[in-house]
Amino acid sequence: VKRGLDSGALPWVMAMRARKFQPYVQFADVVFELGVGAGWNLGALRCGRRIGCDASTFLSPQLTALGIEFVPDLHAVPDNLANIVICHHALEHLPDPTETLRQLQRVLKSDGLLILHVPWERERRYAQYRADEPNHHLFNWNAQNLGNLVSVVGYKIES
Repeated sequence: VKRGLDSGALPWVMAMRARKFQPYVQFADVVFELGVGAGWNLGALRCGRRIGCDASTFLSPQLTALGIEFVPDLHAVPDNLANIVICHHALEHLPDPTETLRQLQRVLKSDGLLILHVPWERERRYAQYRADEPNHHLFNWNAQNLGNLVSVVGYKIES
């Protein structure tokens, strides 16, 4: 249900996401996405190779149909594989974001680019704990603490 999308809207959503990421991606690049979900970010992206990793293995056939290689375990991804790594609204769901960023750094080529998107959660609904809250975010980010984290891991931040 969370990833549910009308089939007619899927091409539109993938095109919108491709426009968001395409300026950073060359046509020969290998692009890896952690938290690939249903392939919305990679599905229409023009690049040499698209690889996605997600805990939801049931998505593999859908991703394959979009031309995305599916990998169920980040630790199984080879070193220095990708020119671009995308982590789009996934880091906040993971119990160890520092280790995840280290693994993504391992996957990136030395001159590669990490594109990291996380939510800034300032809404009142997050002022109290709710066990049934559907997003299940484990971390809350702002520009300073996210910048501190990626710097500690060893990334160079470009503004």
